[in-house]
Amino acid sequence: MLELVWYGVVAAVSMLSLVRWRQALYAAVFLEAVRDPVRKLSDSETILITLSGAGLWLLISVVAVAAEWNEFARMFRRYRQLRAMLVALVVAIVPASLVSIQLYQGGYKLVLVGAVSYLAPIFGVGLGYLFAESEKTLDRLLTVYVATNAVLLVGVPLEFLGFDLPGLGGLQGAEWVRYHDDKIIDLIGGFYRSPDIMGLHASHVAMFSMLLMLRDGRRAKLPWALLATWAVVCLLLCGRRKMIVLPLVFAAAYLVIGLVRRTGRANGLIAYGLIAGLLAGAAVLGTAEEVESSEYVEYAGSTFTEGVGRVNDSVIRNSIGTMRQVGLIGGGLGTATQGRYYLNVETGRDARGWQEDGVSRVIMEFGVPGAIMLVVAAANFLLAMWAAVRLVGRRTGVQHYQIALVAVVLANAASFVISHQQYSGDPASALFAAMAAGMVLGLPRVAAKMDAPRRMQPPSEEIMIDSDAVADEPLQAIVPHVTVEVPAAAMSESE
Repeated sequence: MLELVWYGVVAAVSMLSLVRWRQALYAAVFLEAVRDPVRKLSDSETILITLSGAGLWLLISVVAVAAEWNEFARMFRRYRQLRAMLVALVVAIVPASLVSIQLYQGGYKLVLVGAVSYLAPIFGVGLGYLFAESEKTLDRLLTVYVATNAVLLVGVPLEFLGFDLPGLGGLQGAEWVRYHDDKIIDLIGGFYRSPDIMGLHASHVAMFSMLLMLRDGRRAKLPWALLATWAVVCLLLCGRRKMIVLPLVFAAAYLVIGLVRRTGRANGLIAYGLIAGLLAGAAVLGTAEEVESSEYVEYAGSTFTEGVGRVNDSVIRNSIGTMRQVGLIGGGLGTATQGRYYLNVETGRDARGWQEDGVSRVIMEFGVPGAIMLVVAAANFLLAMWAAVRLVGRRTGVQHYQIALVAVVLANAASFVISHQQYSGDPASALFAAMAAGMVLGLPRVAAKMDAPRRMQPPSEEIMIDSDAVADEPLQAIVPHVTVEVPAAAMSESE
């Protein structure tokens, strides 16, 4: 019965997305939060519940791009780095696809699941770009995300304290443990289907709460600080050390980029101080006598003491081992993608697909030449985001918002390097992370709209704009259908 209700709701939101994709996006954020509890409470615990939720996100992305194709195409014209990114991505994917098709019977299945995991984020970027109409619309979406997931996170302390409630724990009674020194650490997923997915959502709750707290014009900062604290405490309790990295990278990136752009030291220092305070407060909570969780705090603290060694073991050594296993050309697209085991494609080697970190996964699927092309693609995308930051400049309060979103993107990139599974195994999470990048690219339009009324010159209804105000980008490329009037003095000087 619960499954039928779920599919019915997904179908209704899918129909809504065909006519009002923006409203459907809010519903998708809510369904993303409750999807895992629904799956665990259903009789079959079928993966179709997860796939249908991810399919809804992909549908909304495709509908949004199709409905506003001209603006989506304008994004690639505005940021030439995105065109270079697409070329590098295609150059990497095509040879890797041919390897899978040539080596494995039914290899096209691997190609399909692998290609979707790498190409779907482009639609997520487009969705975020098109959705970024104003700060208020972004505020509402992030608030819905934070509110729904903050409620679901209550399952973490409940499971930690030993409550036996429906929906808690892993699918089909699965349990996750980690060994640290002579201790066994139980990993906690709460109402989410795995500790990785829980940690990803908790990290985003922390980062988005800090974003909403730090951005200009907000007076009620305490509720967002409390929500960020709540999310970090859940991160410490869940036992997934690698997820603690996300809010730390977020704080560091926000501080560094803010100082580079000279937006003022205050907000950046607040972000750093907040993270330090959250971790210290959570450690005090965790070592309280009534909550015997000192091993969890010690395990979380080993993120700092053992971090370099873990990166060396899980990234560098795994990458070298992968190259020894499959050679320079790689094993083919999709061979290390999460979920490939549902396709029943025999790869011929039992060791295939063991890669957990993102670097060795890329080398596994694309080989060394393809991995180099993906690095080129990633570098061009970062350059596009930096161009968007420069377009906003220091003229509006949008810049703090934009810098915080860049920090969110960098935090997710760092998480992918450490572990790709939460992204390739959950396309919806990858799409939402890609949306943050798309919002960065779309915020120059918001800044231009905010600047436009201040540039009105009576009695003319046309908008005056300084030639240096938006770097090298014409205003029509940022705010369509705006007439630009060039002063006569400026024309005489140019002549």
